Amino acid sequence: MGHQQSKPVTLNCVLEHLKSNGNLTNSQKSAMTSSVKAVAKMLNVPPSGVAIKIAKFRLLLEHGQPGRHGMTPKRFSNIRSAFAQALIESDID
Repeated sequence: MGHQQSKPVTLNCVLEHLKSNGNLTNSQKSAMTSSVKAVAKMLNVPPSGVAIKIAKFRLLLEHGQPGRHGMTPKRFSNIRSAFAQALIESDID
């Protein structure tokens, strides 16, 4: 690898990783960025205030209620999928 980046510690760090990722299309970046922001909104905290806690995200996204967040089940499913991909792209395991 050419350069080493530190692992993200907040969702804002994930957004920065996505922004600088040259391997993603604009469409992929847009979908993943939107999903990260949506998860932060579901938690009612700005991305900079959301620490990376996989267990917390898993609970929210596996047991979440789309209607509670004002979205359709399809939109919720898309967010869940794109969010998981955003974490993978940001080297979160």
